Amino acid sequence: MTIAPSLHTTSNGSGSSTTNPFLLPKNDLTMGDSQLIDVLLHGQNNDNKIQAVNRWCKNSRHNRLSTIIDVAQRYDILLSLVNTLEQTTNTEYQYNCLTFLSELQTNIHHYDQQLYLPAIIQCFSSTSNDVQKLASQFIIKQIHTTNDIPTFLLIFTQDALKSPNIRISVKSIEILTDLLTKSHQRENLSPIFEIILQYLQDTKFRLNYNGVLRQAINHLKYILGVELLNTYLESYPPSLKRLYHTYTLEQSDNDETPRAPVQVSHVKDSKNYSHTGTNGFRTNGITHSENAFSTPAENSDVNSLIEIIRSKWMASDETNRVDYLERLKISADKYYQTLCSRYPTPNNAQFHQVFHTFLTSKLDLLSYITSTNLDLSIKIKLVLSTCLAWLIKHSQATYCKQHYKTICVIFKNILFNGQSNNRQLAKFSVSIILLLENFVHPQIVLDELIDDQYQYYNYRIQLEILAIVTATFIKHRQQKYDNIANLHKNLLPMLVSNRRELRHGAMECFTVICVYLNAFKPLTSTAIETNPSIKLVLSLIENLSYDALNAFRFRLQRNLLPSLTDEGNITPGLVCDSTTANDPDAKFILLVSNNNKNSFVQTPQSVISHETTSLRSSSQFLSANNSKLLQLAMPFVDKKPNINDSVRITLSNS
Repeated sequence: MTIAPSLHTTSNGSGSSTTNPFLLPKNDLTMGDSQLIDVLLHGQNNDNKIQAVNRWCKNSRHNRLSTIIDVAQRYDILLSLVNTLEQTTNTEYQYNCLTFLSELQTNIHHYDQQLYLPAIIQCFSSTSNDVQKLASQFIIKQIHTTNDIPTFLLIFTQDALKSPNIRISVKSIEILTDLLTKSHQRENLSPIFEIILQYLQDTKFRLNYNGVLRQAINHLKYILGVELLNTYLESYPPSLKRLYHTYTLEQSDNDETPRAPVQVSHVKDSKNYSHTGTNGFRTNGITHSENAFSTPAENSDVNSLIEIIRSKWMASDETNRVDYLERLKISADKYYQTLCSRYPTPNNAQFHQVFHTFLTSKLDLLSYITSTNLDLSIKIKLVLSTCLAWLIKHSQATYCKQHYKTICVIFKNILFNGQSNNRQLAKFSVSIILLLENFVHPQIVLDELIDDQYQYYNYRIQLEILAIVTATFIKHRQQKYDNIANLHKNLLPMLVSNRRELRHGAMECFTVICVYLNAFKPLTSTAIETNPSIKLVLSLIENLSYDALNAFRFRLQRNLLPSLTDEGNITPGLVCDSTTANDPDAKFILLVSNNNKNSFVQTPQSVISHETTSLRSSSQFLSANNSKLLQLAMPFVDKKPNINDSVRITLSNS
């Protein structure tokens, strides 16, 4: 998951080795499986362990940890990882360690949870949102897989909810809605409910985190039911009991916002909630909602389906999961059509209120499904992508602008989780983001997608992100992009990746960016040399590799952009075939194939002195698929038959 290739030296036949500096960093960042295991088992220095784990994870082709350790080593490896995790705030190690622990989670259920749960809970305080998210996923999956829930709840109560670290305690309260379900009603949840009320009693905490507390209290009311909740209250100090009744009364009096019968973000059982309120929810709020909006019967049907999916997702098999999602697609369409017929007037406030409530329910479900620590199959990923695209398309600008962060998180979870992505999923990836960018400024969306973790993604995901950026700058070229520096930092290193596809993708991507920096005018030699923004790009590339700079300059001089076709595909401007094999840009792309570790890797000097050999080395990688490296269909993008002409530039235009 890195820009640093592991194959950096090759024999020259004399026992010595040669390097390829324009494809490789100066320092070898790779580490073998046996080296990693040795450091984890026998290393005494935490810094060495952190460095070893981080270096090993930088190899995009590394194995899963669970496949390289023996059963006899598992306990000691777990202990080593956890001990180091407890003593570091290194976010890269935290992320990598949690990834390892997630891989091992199904195999460590019989170990004492006290061994590893406190260290994982501690990651709630990490400065990295990705680390917090991984920790939350692990904790949520743990309660669904462990055979000792009482011990889990005890650890969670003591180390998470009662933590003196405010970040940990707040995060633990936030995840209660995903952590606890109706199936936990028989467990002793009294300590958890009492702690929440104690936080409610703290004036400063309540002022800062009122929304989090309200959500947790409402969820616990749903889980416990009225009778059990009152039983718990009777066992608490009178001050907490009075506080609870005063607080809920205030919330009921202050809540005058009309609602549809179900608020899925707070409520997990629409069938119970939409009746008389006997399970502890605000009866007057429900009555108000039902009087304000008489929603059709399909509302309860689709929301009931959402709740069924949520409650049964973890325990369902692949076939049932796909069936649930397919039913959700059909039900959502029917519900939308029913609402449109009921509220035919454009911009009807009641329509938007009811429909946005439904969209939030669906968004919550997608967020839950994609955040669970389960491997998602390609089939499920495709259906989830379709559901997400439907939501974006029907929600339009206002809703997307309010919820774009959640949408982007769901998108990234679909992209990263589970099985490796195929070309069909790549088609959805580009089209979903272009669709979202119709409603949310593209720069904001790209900032959400591209972060410092980009270099650790596998090459397929890196290529999809490059394709997304390329398509964004072509389709939304009229927009202003004010954070191109983020693209420089994270994407430019792909020009010297050891993956041929990534070198090609990065070259096409930054060709479009440079043309954007030149206001989509033809790139003359003068423009290339005098435009400050383009000069900065060239300078950054030169710092990576002089050969990459020469190749990129030649690519710019072609004055030919990748294009969006009327079928909704991205077609590269540079097609690596026999007609371009002798050109500097194509030669640079084709020089090394990561799929063939025995390929002859040449130094710049040998390229100059043995041009014939270089050409032969390049030509062996030519295939019919080279022209399709970025050719990704985008079914959700509006077709524009004339878009090719508007984005292609030739020197004759100058």
